[in-house]
Amino acid sequence: MGRLKKRKKREMIEFTLNVTSLMDVLTVLLFFLVKSYSVSQAALQTPQGLRLPASTVKAELEETVSIALTSKELRFNNQVLVTLDNGKFTSKDLSRDGKVIRELKKTLDEEYAKRNAVFNEEGTTENLPPGRVIIQSDKGMEFAVLKYVLNTAAQSHYNDYEFIVQSPED
Repeated sequence: MGRLKKRKKREMIEFTLNVTSLMDVLTVLLFFLVKSYSVSQAALQTPQGLRLPASTVKAELEETVSIALTSKELRFNNQVLVTLDNGKFTSKDLSRDGKVIRELKKTLDEEYAKRNAVFNEEGTTENLPPGRVIIQSDKGMEFAVLKYVLNTAAQSHYNDYEFIVQSPED
């Protein structure tokens, strides 16, 4: 008696890849990348004679108000507001307490009111972030003089500020 070998038939297993979940993930990634990509670039005019300090940090600028401080003048959005005397503010430029630059405060308050008016038309200013200001200061400027600008900006609700620097290669 011969033994017959039973051959087992191998069943073909059908394998399918569900790409719906993969497409969902890729779509979310695509939206994230598009949302985080920014093509806007702010352009600032640097006043003549202003030497910016050097830094290696690279960051994008946002559209906002700009203040430039040289040893001769204080500019707001490239318009001269105050003329300095030997790199210092005079008492006529400062408020009674001697900490706030009058003309800069007036200009920042007007700019802040314009900003709030735009958002009031659209809804509410309740959750609006603080005002943002970009500061260009000569690298030889004393910090004591720069403190007047920072204090004035803070008094006018511009608590979020950035300093502009140049790369060491420039």
